[in-house]
Amino acid sequence: MNIKEFFQQVISTSEKANWRYAAVLDGSRVFISEVLAMLSEEVQSTPIQLGGVPFDNTQFIPFNKGQFILGHNNRLVIIDCSAGIDANSINSAIGSVCGGGVLLFIRPLQTPSNRAVQWFDSQLNKLPTVNSESDYECLLPCCGESLCATPNFSHQEIVVKELIALKRRRANRPIVITADRGRGKTTAIGLACVALLQQYCGINLAVCAPRLDSVRGIFDIVESRVLDSLRQSHGAISIGSSTLTFISPDSLVKNDHDIDILFVDEASSIPLTILFQIAELYSRIAFSTTVNGYEGCGRGFTLKFVDWLKSFRPEFKVLTMEYPIRWNTGDPVEEWTNSTFLLDSKSNDYSGCTLDDERQFNFVTFSSAELFENAIRLNDIFQLLVDAHYQTSPNDLFHLISDDSVSVTCLYYGDRLVSCLMSVAEPSMDDELIEAVSLGRRRPKGMMTPITFVNQIGIKEGGKQSWYRILRIVVAPELQAQGIGSKLLSFFIQNNPSQFISTSYGATAELFRFWQGSGFIPVKLGTQKDAASGCFSVLMVHGSHLKANFVKKAYDYFRSTLILSIRLNSIRLELTLSHYLLGHSSSSVSSEFPFELLSNYAYGGSNFEAIVPWFESLYYKVDVSQRGLFGDVFVLKVIYNLDWKECARQLSLPGRRQVEQLLRSNLKDILSIYTVN
Repeated sequence: MNIKEFFQQVISTSEKANWRYAAVLDGSRVFISEVLAMLSEEVQSTPIQLGGVPFDNTQFIPFNKGQFILGHNNRLVIIDCSAGIDANSINSAIGSVCGGGVLLFIRPLQTPSNRAVQWFDSQLNKLPTVNSESDYECLLPCCGESLCATPNFSHQEIVVKELIALKRRRANRPIVITADRGRGKTTAIGLACVALLQQYCGINLAVCAPRLDSVRGIFDIVESRVLDSLRQSHGAISIGSSTLTFISPDSLVKNDHDIDILFVDEASSIPLTILFQIAELYSRIAFSTTVNGYEGCGRGFTLKFVDWLKSFRPEFKVLTMEYPIRWNTGDPVEEWTNSTFLLDSKSNDYSGCTLDDERQFNFVTFSSAELFENAIRLNDIFQLLVDAHYQTSPNDLFHLISDDSVSVTCLYYGDRLVSCLMSVAEPSMDDELIEAVSLGRRRPKGMMTPITFVNQIGIKEGGKQSWYRILRIVVAPELQAQGIGSKLLSFFIQNNPSQFISTSYGATAELFRFWQGSGFIPVKLGTQKDAASGCFSVLMVHGSHLKANFVKKAYDYFRSTLILSIRLNSIRLELTLSHYLLGHSSSSVSSEFPFELLSNYAYGGSNFEAIVPWFESLYYKVDVSQRGLFGDVFVLKVIYNLDWKECARQLSLPGRRQVEQLLRSNLKDILSIYTVN
């Protein structure tokens, strides 16, 4: 049997079983190119290549851009790991391969220092390796003779009927669809759209997702099945007076839209705060989400969102799609993927876990290297992250086992893991690096807290310290609101008495209340929303550090400029959170003026949002005779608070960069000659 006959039989067997076939391809570029060309002809499809150096006649996607494959059905995919691996992208590419398709891997280069690469390479060893000298008959897939290749559409049919029924049901009764990968939830939305457009004249349907490309399949289904449909663009179809339109999450909450039914796909990739707003604004909605997999979520998302719906939309309905559609039950690639990325574990059973015996509690800290060597502990910890934390992704697994600066402190009750705290050690910076960071010339990875102190707050002393930054703290969902997280956090702080401790997160009222109640104080409020949470980030440090002068100075800066910063940067926070934060503000704080921060900005460091409250304060400090140095740009941007585009128009400048250059130049002149009253 030669290699062509081998793959012909692989494809034939896989198509009959509606399973996928995965293998490692080993050989020269010429050999791999020949295999891809031969397979492309066999499956009548262009190969999709993720990562590496592009082979001829492939559709190439960079190794970290796999999310753009979501929503596509592919017959032939090759994942080249030789130039880098990205777990999220790999999961996206794997999930795009349909039953009967072929998935090929090129191994990563051996890098003993990278444990994530070692982990993934060891998982690739579980797949057959195909090269020019293989005994091909030994590599053929085994499929049961009685296996039925016809997918079970029963769950999909139920979901389609429920989605169609949204039109005639009473308002404010949303549907939440949960499923693992390949269960056909996006297709179900497409089929429901077809039926609704055919049954109702003048209906306006909308589809929302983080990216239009990921829901392209919905529009393809409608276009292929509805007569007289007109594809006006990639994200808009009209059928007479009816429409199907793609609308981004931000547009849904910022603008008014006339929508009869809204379908939100990949909901777990949209910040919860935005989902809450969408649910309040639109009366007929279906949310769909992947419970485990490449959308970068976990069951924690479903729990948090469903808990919110119980209070605000109590008549909602949850539908679960269990049977795979894109491939058949028992697909070996699905089993391999779930095992590789720890997505197949069952949630821990906490029944009978009363937490009433203090002697049963014990704390254990694991390094990244220790977790790599202890698969059972790693599985338990990652499973808890998936269960309890919003948007846990496969990349988090690789980060957990490969980053030596990361450690996990665990709280056990008996032998059951009930809570864990992830932290990262952030090293101090030397004087040379501090100078480069303060002027915006360098931004080293893994040093968020010291960089923020130096570049955003303007306090170099904060960069000279080493920090432990808390990344996540999670508690088993069944045991939350019983003080478990606080117990673990207290242990962590007490166990590191000489260490500066910080945390940064997308701020909500609930989270801020927890951290404030645990003794943390805010020192920096972000001016841009966090992409994952949809919230403004806040950097907090433990209150015990106020005895350090540089921490007290940072806190005083925060207190004295908070209101001005919120106003000048047009920061819109949830009201309860605003009240919590404003409780720290004070106009009577005697704080040293941060001339160094302003100087950093003038010479190219920091950013406008960080210095704008001090910029206005500087105006009042400068002698009246010299205030003309601030110029028109100061009035337009700082006093009038116009956006950059409007400032550029009024100043006859090309754009933001030139406006900001003028601001920096004027500030440089002011700092060099002004007189302070």
